[in-house]
Amino acid sequence: MKLNQLRYFIEVCRWGNNVTRAADELHISQPSISNAIRELEHEFGVSLFRRANGRLHITPDGERFLVEAHELLNKAEELSQTMRNAAKAQKKISIGMPPMIGAFLFPELCTPFLTSSPDSEFELFEQDSIETHRLLRKGQIDVEINANSAVDTTYFHAKHLLQSEYCLCVHREHPLAQKQTIFPEDMGSLELVLLSGKAYHAEMIFHRFSNTDQMPKIILRTNQLQTILSMVRRGYAASVLLKEAALYESDLIAIPFHEAWSADICMFWRKDIPAYHPSNEFIKFIKEQF
Repeated sequence: MKLNQLRYFIEVCRWGNNVTRAADELHISQPSISNAIRELEHEFGVSLFRRANGRLHITPDGERFLVEAHELLNKAEELSQTMRNAAKAQKKISIGMPPMIGAFLFPELCTPFLTSSPDSEFELFEQDSIETHRLLRKGQIDVEINANSAVDTTYFHAKHLLQSEYCLCVHREHPLAQKQTIFPEDMGSLELVLLSGKAYHAEMIFHRFSNTDQMPKIILRTNQLQTILSMVRRGYAASVLLKEAALYESDLIAIPFHEAWSADICMFWRKDIPAYHPSNEFIKFIKEQF
């Protein structure tokens, strides 16, 4: 018994036991359908149709077979879809990175890769630095893009992607906009909007200034980078961001700190990742590009 035989049989029944109409709908010859039905009858030793007055009539055995044939084809289609989804999932690459890094770097990574591997699919997890690394450690993402200072590489491979730095980002008409560098004393009068969660730059701000009288006032924590950029763009507050995060914002100025605050952006992946895993293709591509 073959699936095509079931389809031919069902199609004949659907058109009132009419082989000619079924053949037209299936775009095959009438003998092909007749032969398929004869093969089914021979295999099972039953008559699925009887001919009377020049027409086909389905038999009781044929009616029982029709019910089962529908169920078998439905199951076959479900299985086929399941396997297609499984094949697609095998091409999915899950990547975790903080929102600030994802905003400027992810398009630069994924777009050229998808050009060379169009069947691939990305799933992006934008979390703070600590949560992103936890996801990689637990095997819930395949690849992590993060600042290396936030990650222990004992169990992970690492590939340096670019050198960046954190800057104070202000509106171009902000009182500090003309400064070449930012000193600690400049921070005490500021109102800041920062990314929420355990964002590395936010933790470093507290580390640097919490024991001084220059601690800026944090007026908003959010996981939406666009909200932060909007607040800064309107002059409501300043923020501490990677310099690349402000590159495409014409109204924003990114001012480096007098005490340089560098950030090495790296790609991390587990050392025990299977050789057949789809992320290996992406990792190899990025290593060649950087």
